[in-house]
Amino acid sequence: MAAYIRRLHHISLHVSNVDKVAHDFTSKFKFNLFATRLTERTRQLVFRSGTAVFVVNERTTPGEPQHQPAGCLYDIPASYPVDTACNVCFEVNDVHGSFEALRRLGCSFPVPPTTVRDPLGQVTYAVLRSVVGNVCHTLIDKSDYRGSFLPGFRVTEGGRERPEAVTHVDHVTYACPTGSSQQVLRWYQRLLGFQRFFMHSNDEADGGLVIDQKGVGLRLTAMDYWKCGESGLSLPSARQDEPGCKFVLAESLPEQGSNQVNTFLEEHRAAGIQHIGLYTDNILATVRSMADAGVRFFSPPPAYYTQVGKLQEIEDAGQDAQKLARYGILLDADPLQKASAASTAQRYLLQVFSKPIFAEDTFFLELIQRQGASGFGEGNVRALWRSVQAYMEGDEADGASQTGLEQSR
Repeated sequence: MAAYIRRLHHISLHVSNVDKVAHDFTSKFKFNLFATRLTERTRQLVFRSGTAVFVVNERTTPGEPQHQPAGCLYDIPASYPVDTACNVCFEVNDVHGSFEALRRLGCSFPVPPTTVRDPLGQVTYAVLRSVVGNVCHTLIDKSDYRGSFLPGFRVTEGGRERPEAVTHVDHVTYACPTGSSQQVLRWYQRLLGFQRFFMHSNDEADGGLVIDQKGVGLRLTAMDYWKCGESGLSLPSARQDEPGCKFVLAESLPEQGSNQVNTFLEEHRAAGIQHIGLYTDNILATVRSMADAGVRFFSPPPAYYTQVGKLQEIEDAGQDAQKLARYGILLDADPLQKASAASTAQRYLLQVFSKPIFAEDTFFLELIQRQGASGFGEGNVRALWRSVQAYMEGDEADGASQTGLEQSR
């Protein structure tokens, strides 16, 4: 392990229309505007809910001159052909040491170690290019900084705070080319100390979780960084018991034709961050609030809630199938628990996907609530990805009826 990751700090988005994304984060997804950096050359807005933090950067359009060396702090210049979520920032103990160790191993650093100061202290960071498309990782040491966020940003005062709908980032999912997941996994294991995380009893050590039935042809491989049980971002609302963030690698099985992973790769023009899973303590209330504010969610086929065993599973978990169906929320008992005869109390998870939040069919958000379950339900994966697939295939009639349903709520 060349670099020791302490915790996830924030995730950066590069977008052409900052105002629209800002509206979506605050009005629809119920985040608070936490900090800003506004100059003649760039706009960077920080949105927070719990310890989930997004930095939204205004990107340049093709052909527009880039402003060097100003532009984005803690990132590379925000220029990409389409809107993208592309930088996962980690706190580390030693930026200079990590830089030297990683560079000796052949890693590329678009931004070498750089120190930024203000009256509250200093922060040192470097930007590492990953092996996944346009994804970069800012490695940051803020141990000598007393401020609430980062030097160069003005923390908003007297902003409208509200109950936090989201507490932290549960997982990050990459869309990868077919056959590349094992290479990506080895890179993160060797250089950043990630460990293999098994999602399901059918999850193979060298092959991941293969789902190949009823129009879903996927290979999913998960990992997390060691000591990921440490607390999250050092903000006033940080929860000391917050679990670490998992990373999921999604690739199509060979000869699958058009599907949502390949659509992402085509429209995003590279591998990258397909979605972010956001944790909520009350998914029903959170989804209801967001849907009422205009967030559009994928819904599984109605038969999902009445299929053999599923209704009983929902009732055993103490949930109401009609309420879940109304908002497209899926429930799955912990698959690892299912495989254990010694299991007692039921552990399960609830999850739902939003529809893409950019103009392209690329990046979206997921809401997830865990009741003791640590993995990802295979049944949910099939149902959720089928819903995404139907959307990507342009099921206009279903989309129109769903939109009408949402507008009538």
